Amino acid sequence: MKKLIAFFLFILSVLGSFGQSQKIVVHFPFDSYALTDSEVKILDSFINTIPKTALFISGHTDSKGSNEYNNLLSKRRADAVKNYLAAQAYPSSLFKINAFGEKQLIDPDDEDEEKGLINRRVEIIWLTGKIPEKIIVKNAPEGRSIQEQIEDTTTVAGSTLVLQNLNFVGGRHRLLRSSYIPLKSLLAAMKDNPKLKISIEGHICCLPGPSDGLDLDTYTEDLSYQRAKAIYEYLSYMGIDRGRIQFKGFGHSAPLFPYPEQNPEEQTANRRVEIRILEK
Repeated sequence: MKKLIAFFLFILSVLGSFGQSQKIVVHFPFDSYALTDSEVKILDSFINTIPKTALFISGHTDSKGSNEYNNLLSKRRADAVKNYLAAQAYPSSLFKINAFGEKQLIDPDDEDEEKGLINRRVEIIWLTGKIPEKIIVKNAPEGRSIQEQIEDTTTVAGSTLVLQNLNFVGGRHRLLRSSYIPLKSLLAAMKDNPKLKISIEGHICCLPGPSDGLDLDTYTEDLSYQRAKAIYEYLSYMGIDRGRIQFKGFGHSAPLFPYPEQNPEEQTANRRVEIRILEK
């Protein structure tokens, strides 16, 4: 019965894979970090499917036990999967390990064995398509800085401005170093205009429908939200009152170009962060 449940959950996880990524899930017995024969067979069945590229491995537990114990147990489970894949000639440099303990329960009511099994898992995620580390727009005009645009008298409450040249690591909410140039311009505008209040609005590309992308830092499907939040946290850290800043993630619900985007320029236009002026 346990083997059947584990295999059924695995099939669901593959069929429900995220747009630009793929996921495999293996499950563990109660209070154990040893891979069972059935889970090894699952991994073996997909060894040829899992590419030798960056693999994001996250360990999870059920709700039983202390937070400290579950954090350690989830780390051991993630390491068990990592070590098994490493033994199949996957270089250790490919692995990014996260241990979530009981922080990401699929079913919080896990008193019975079947619900507990759902939570006692390790997820292996990898990108299915190439996502560039840096977005390059050919022949992009220099234009004015975001500070100059905000301070323009034609920019009023309700105006929306795109933060040009603001780029993130592919599939993550971590800013590239080059992105701090437009961020510093935005920061200067906030400091020079103390009455200015803004909403930071994140958007993504390349997914059908309004759904959001998978954030490989948090393993949550809210990439546009996390990217907008990253800018919010930067401004706050630099001394801007949080009461002057809001942030939202719109996923792929407000594309400038319809899906599927026809070229890299349309993808870049949809994959954007906008600043909406609330008060000036």
